Amino acid sequence: MQLSNDNFGILISCLVPGATAILGLSLYIEPMRHLLSFECNNPPTVGGFLYVTASAIAVGMTVGAVRWATIDNLHRWTGICPPSLSFKQISERVAAVNLLIEIHYRYYLFYSNQLVATTFAYVCFRIKFPAIGLGWLDVCYLLLAAVFFAASRDTLRKYYSRLEQLLSRSSTIMI
Repeated sequence: MQLSNDNFGILISCLVPGATAILGLSLYIEPMRHLLSFECNNPPTVGGFLYVTASAIAVGMTVGAVRWATIDNLHRWTGICPPSLSFKQISERVAAVNLLIEIHYRYYLFYSNQLVATTFAYVCFRIKFPAIGLGWLDVCYLLLAAVFFAASRDTLRKYYSRLEQLLSRSSTIMI
């Protein structure tokens, strides 16, 4: 598979968050923990790499569904709503729409999916090791979660705003 704009989005929005969630799952699933670790005398295999990659994408797609059910709705309930659009001129503006997806929406997907995946991995860790007191890990998680949440809001707001400018019912912009 060649890396291109057509498949880069799935790698960013699914693979990395999926791998993060798998790290959380690996605390409970021995075969997954075994696949994620390697020793000098037992290097990773191509089959193992492909299995982990396919698993990360599948888990990442599941993370995306959880994001849709939670983060997307939370943003909508707190004022970031999809604009009312007219698709009459979309054929003339496909390149501009694709650019907006590339520079805003893909990043929104990453930030929001990563928020869900990081939260999942953190909860898995906390359940597995309840005796470990609160400390720097918890502070780092909270800071990272806040950054992912703020970044997701910012990129989604910019995406909706610019998409509305491009495809609103009264838009006559020619790009």
